[in-house]
Amino acid sequence: MLGGWFFLVADLLLQTLPCAGQPPVCQMSHGDSEMRQQVSTMQDSDTKLTQMGHTMLAVDTVSSLSHARSRPSSTQTHNQPEMKAVVCDSAGKQNVDWIRQAMEVDVVGHDSPRHIGESRPWLQWIVDNYHSLQSRIFFSHGHQVSWHCNHSIDELTMLRAPVTFLADCTWLGDGFWRGYEMPGLDSIHVALFNRSWQWWFNHHDFWHRKCCAESVVTSASIRKTDRRVYQELLANIDAKWDEPWGWIFERTWQSLFEEGQTGSTEDVVNALQELTKRPALGVSPFGSLQEKSSPFGVPQEWTMPSRAAFKCVGDAEAVPE
Repeated sequence: MLGGWFFLVADLLLQTLPCAGQPPVCQMSHGDSEMRQQVSTMQDSDTKLTQMGHTMLAVDTVSSLSHARSRPSSTQTHNQPEMKAVVCDSAGKQNVDWIRQAMEVDVVGHDSPRHIGESRPWLQWIVDNYHSLQSRIFFSHGHQVSWHCNHSIDELTMLRAPVTFLADCTWLGDGFWRGYEMPGLDSIHVALFNRSWQWWFNHHDFWHRKCCAESVVTSASIRKTDRRVYQELLANIDAKWDEPWGWIFERTWQSLFEEGQTGSTEDVVNALQELTKRPALGVSPFGSLQEKSSPFGVPQEWTMPSRAAFKCVGDAEAVPE
């Protein structure tokens, strides 16, 4: 009796298995049509689930790749510092470790004479690095503390303005007292800005401008002036080496970074090239001071302006408004 039931169940199971060369659901008797329909429905559902699974996997994969691409690369950020210092150290004696703790440092200007100062070294650095500038440049003399500054490296790295001059001292005097600098100041300002030094002094609030050239400047501010203009300024220094370029540029850097050149690059380059060809710098028709005259009316050797030329933080007398 049990053996008969065994063979009957086995026969029914064999009818439900796939047949060779046939579709997954084999031919069944008419009485088994309901079972066939259930199996077919299950297969259709499996197909839909499989298709849905492939779709979800594809969407998840694309989303993961997109998310991976959108993440910033910390390596690239580290390899391209946001800020760099350019230190003019003519004597080679400055300890710049206080700067290096916060940023990379390029030391330039070894053996630059006093009357040239940082003018030519910084110009040359700008020309050489014009197309690969960091976001911000700290133009420095290298010292952390001096008579005109007391720097905090943490505060310097926080500066974000396009141009920030850093001294604790502002200029005194007017546009005429500069004496031996006047021909160079006037010539350069006419070439760069099509204005005399005296006009520029009167219209740009020099009473409140800071001395001594140290600054933090953005790359965009440097690039307000075309690289060819910087090259021609270098050519002027080399052609007239005995001029007091350090002090001429000390009163020109801020205007150059804030305003940029006036007029087309071609016009400014041509004006500077004409200036290079002259046997000597001179005061333009817009100026009114005799060439090479001193504040005392006689030619004299140039020396560093005395401390009386500046108004510094903590001084007793106030700068006239």
